Amino acid sequence: HNALEWYLGTMGRQRSQLGDNNTFFYTFTLCLILGSAAEKGQLTDFLQWAINFILVPLYALKSAHSLLHLFLWRCGAQPAAGPVTPEPTAPTCAIAPCHNDDTTARAVEKDEVVVDEPRPRDIVDMTGTYKLIENRGFQEFLAAQGVPWALRKAADGARPTHKIMHEGQKLRIRITGIITADTTYVVGGEEVETRIRDRVFRDRVTYLEDGDGVQVHKVADAEGYRIVVTRRLSSDRNQMVMRSRATFDDGRQSVEAVQTLQRVE
Repeated sequence: HNALEWYLGTMGRQRSQLGDNNTFFYTFTLCLILGSAAEKGQLTDFLQWAINFILVPLYALKSAHSLLHLFLWRCGAQPAAGPVTPEPTAPTCAIAPCHNDDTTARAVEKDEVVVDEPRPRDIVDMTGTYKLIENRGFQEFLAAQGVPWALRKAADGARPTHKIMHEGQKLRIRITGIITADTTYVVGGEEVETRIRDRVFRDRVTYLEDGDGVQVHKVADAEGYRIVVTRRLSSDRNQMVMRSRATFDDGRQSVEAVQTLQRVE
């Protein structure tokens, strides 16, 4: 009687954890009742045989199953409940915007900088300090823009320093010398307004196709011409060749200057 009372209390607590165990619960209870009756000689030989060879093995089998179930529950495992269909998840992309087969583009956060031109994987890092060591066609390039003779001579003889800070898509170019400038761009981003003396330009920066440098596209609307400045590093990264090509809206012949700069830092 004490064993039955203990079992009923224990199983009443465990049934909420193990699930619906009615078969096991009532089978064990019946075994206890019939076992007590058998000790008192109140059962026939057939019932005694049924208890020994049917109910007791069933009880043992169910006990093993329930103990295994409890062990798995204690370890945090869940019994199988049939196949589960995973919920679809959105694709992740390293770089925004992200595209699906059936969508156009991922929405861009309000404060996120939109970059039209992704950075090539093998793009060179332009960071460094470079000093001008050679000019070719620079005076002709300045003359085509209407720069006075005296200033052209001074600019051709000067040896300015270009310091470039290249981090991610941000590119800062600081020039010190007879003409100074300090401009920060986002490669492939929005236009930046710059000034060279009294002239205003709209600048936009892109990467070169081979990843060895950058191009600054400068447009002087009021003056009617545009300049493309290409900065390309040598294979050993110790020199930078800068090509500046001016084209004119009035049909004048374009002109180009080539400048070579040596890395000093």
